[in-house]
Amino acid sequence: MQWHYFHFFKNQDVYAELKNELHDVKERLRVLDNFAGVGLWQIVIYQGDPTHQNIRWTFSPEMRRLLGFNNETDFPDIMTSWSDRLHPDDAEPTISHYIAHLADHSGRTPFDFSYRLKTNDGSYRWFRGTCGTLRGPNGEPLRSCGSVVDIHAQKVAEEAQALASQAQAKTVAQLATALKQLANQNLTFRLNEEFPEDYELLRLDFNSAIGNLEEVVSAVNSTAASIYSGILTMSAASDNLASRTGQQAASLEETAATLSEITSTIKKSADGAAHARQVVSNADKDARNSATIVNQAVGTMQNIASSAQTINQIIVVMDEIAFQTNLLALNAGVEAARAGDAGRGFAVVASVSTADQNQAGVAA
Repeated sequence: MQWHYFHFFKNQDVYAELKNELHDVKERLRVLDNFAGVGLWQIVIYQGDPTHQNIRWTFSPEMRRLLGFNNETDFPDIMTSWSDRLHPDDAEPTISHYIAHLADHSGRTPFDFSYRLKTNDGSYRWFRGTCGTLRGPNGEPLRSCGSVVDIHAQKVAEEAQALASQAQAKTVAQLATALKQLANQNLTFRLNEEFPEDYELLRLDFNSAIGNLEEVVSAVNSTAASIYSGILTMSAASDNLASRTGQQAASLEETAATLSEITSTIKKSADGAAHARQVVSNADKDARNSATIVNQAVGTMQNIASSAQTINQIIVVMDEIAFQTNLLALNAGVEAARAGDAGRGFAVVASVSTADQNQAGVAA
């Protein structure tokens, strides 16, 4: 009897300890189910088939809360509560990944997969799902339990980063193309395709910079062309100047020779001028002597003129006498004509008188 009491009280202690442990486990599960921020689920698999109608699904309250549901009425403990909410792009790969995990009886194929689930408001959120499977002696799956963690913010950030990386890579590729065109001296190239918003200003700045560079290079080319044209003109002018300089050098040589001749001529002229000066001096002396002689000649001529005037007066008197004589001769001739033979003597006298008068006129 005492032995029975002993075992009874001993069993009571074991029961109490087990009860406390069970309560502790339930408390932990309740905390995990409601406050850990991790959705929990489990499946009791029937004959190794996770899709069999006799399997049992169980979802934790936190699983429902993460998806925006309140209780089992909104989110029943059935497979379709989860599978029907998979994103169309994620349903097939997610389920295939889970089946592959179950099919590996070695248990070496894990289930750790990210997928999207539709929440109560109709939007999709990213979750990371993991699970482990309890297996039988032959590795057949008996029970799976797993968790889902909301990674939407992280996934969105990763997608944004991926998009930013893609945009950056595309921008870098377009810029590389533009720089290659620039390296090939193509200043007409422009980035016409719009960049992502964060890089659009870079595209506009590049187009503006290469446009300004094109204008500068065009101006430089124009200036270079003008300079080249000026150089050609200067070269032609230099050639012309060189030619003219050669001609002028030849002319200068000729001029120098001519100047030498002129110098020689001038020297001779100077000698001649000196001689001429001497001659002029002598001529001056002769002229002075000639002046004296001329003055004497002038005096003589004046005397001759005075004598000629006197002779002229004598001639005038003789002309008057001759005139009178002629009259007399004329009268004598007339009288002789009247007298006939008796008057021949008068005729002879008249002719003689006339002849004498003519001789006197000739002499005068």
